[in-house]
Formats: sequence, structure tokens, C-alpha cells
Amino acid sequence: MSARRKKEQKTNAASSKGRHAKQKKSDFTPDELRFFNRIWASRIGRRVLIVLGVVLLLLVFTLIARDDANLFLLLVGMALLLLIPAFWVYLLYHHKKEDNHSI
Repeated sequence: MSARRKKEQKTNAASSKGRHAKQKKSDFTPDELRFFNRIWASRIGRRVLIVLGVVLLLLVFTLIARDDANLFLLLVGMALLLLIPAFWVYLLYHHKKEDNHSI
């Protein structure tokens, strides 16, 4: 085989690898099509995710407390106390976002 032909084969092999790598990079998924973003965009999806989060949190509290009901209720109470300010901040944020007029 001539040196020129060997060089062409190496070039073709390298370019096909480059094309394959470019194809993998072009498999970009926009944010709107990602699974979590699509679920979070709908009201039902948000509610389902919130319910699953609450169930998971209660399950974790149950596993931590085992047979101690007082510890379970203490953990639930602490979680609720932390949730109250977070909920108010959430409400204030959405009120500020929707409110375009001055007071």
C-alpha cells in the first residue's frame, strides 16, 4: 500500500470518529423537555410531587422514630415550624412577582 493511501485511511477513520463525537454532543435536550421541568410545569404534577415529598418525609421520620411516637411527633412539629416561614416567603415572592402597581 502506498503511503498516500494509508494517510487517507487514517484521515477517514479520524473524521468518522469526529462526526460520531459531534453527533453525541448534538443530543441536547432543551429545559422545556426535561422530565422534572415538564412535571413541575403543570398543577397536577406539582401536587403529585409535593404529596410524594410529604410521604417520603413522613417515611423518613417514621424510620428515625421507630417505636417512639413522641420523637415522631417532635420531628413532624419541627418540620412544620420550618415550613411556615418558607411558605410565607414563597407567598411574598409570588405576590411581589404578580404585583406590578405601587401601593
